[in-house]
Amino acid sequence: GLAYNVKLTYVDKEKAKGVVTGVTVDGTAIDTFNDAEGFDVPAGKAVAITFDNVNYKIDGVTVNGKSETVYSSYSFTPTGNTEINIDAHKYGTVKATLNVDNKDNVTVYKGYSYQNDIMTVTDGNNEIELSENNAVVTIKANSGCFITSVTYGETSLSNQSEYTITPVTEGMVLTVVSG
Repeated sequence: GLAYNVKLTYVDKEKAKGVVTGVTVDGTAIDTFNDAEGFDVPAGKAVAITFDNVNYKIDGVTVNGKSETVYSSYSFTPTGNTEINIDAHKYGTVKATLNVDNKDNVTVYKGYSYQNDIMTVTDGNNEIELSENNAVVTIKANSGCFITSVTYGETSLSNQSEYTITPVTEGMVLTVVSG
């Protein structure tokens, strides 16, 4: 029967490599979705494309030249040959230093505490690396302990049991004084 060609193209394939995590046609996975010649879709069948929008920034997607808003997926039913052009790049990383006076007094989270991504820290300086997509650190006083202050740059925070620092920027030094 009638089929339409669907082709994924990239503004910069090297930069965007890995942004598309899968393509299905009516729920069946297509392994050749990145082939230069594209893949054929029977008329009336739906195409679903999934994207890694955690590790990649999707800068833009056009479908036959028309701009589309895309987050983690894009679905459509082709009505003709279709070119999907993707502009994306991997999020960079932010490096900072976290100075903790006593690691036993605090729990440090990558991101927000509810994300429960606990970082292992030692007393003194800890080199930390975060994705620019989630350049957030949360420092929480452990049970029976307190945080006197969290200082970074000109900012000094005190009298809280939990501190969320966002955004953490390149080269930032965060100093935690606790008891």
